[in-house]
Amino acid sequence: MVGLVLAWASLVGRGVVRAGSVCMARRPRKAVADAELEVLHLLWEHGEATVRGLLERFPEGARAYTTVQTLVTRLEQKGYVTSRKDGRALVYSARVARDEVLASELDEVASRVTGGKATPLMLNLVENNRLSKDDIAQLRAMLDRLDASE
Repeated sequence: MVGLVLAWASLVGRGVVRAGSVCMARRPRKAVADAELEVLHLLWEHGEATVRGLLERFPEGARAYTTVQTLVTRLEQKGYVTSRKDGRALVYSARVARDEVLASELDEVASRVTGGKATPLMLNLVENNRLSKDDIAQLRAMLDRLDASE
């Protein structure tokens, strides 16, 4: 959760979202289901992969080949991944950065829970999670940069 706080602060600092309200830097995409997010995590961590390559990274028996194939097809239709032909296989790669998906997911939570306000969401994350001294230093530095830019 600490990483979520710092990621949120980073998105605020880069102007992807504003502290007082949430706004998307890019046009919103369709929501990502949990199973689709698992595939995206694999692509972000390991780079491009075929369906078989993705399947091998799941715990044994966790997903069927056809399920992984369906997930990457849906992600491609939604614009989250792209594919290229390599021989007979399609090789998939993430088209969207982790920060963009994080911003979209946080935007959705803020819209549903706080009426689109980012501040209550961020304050809750900070107040209800243990922050290390390093986390606090990073958060302070981010707030200082935001303060200096206004």
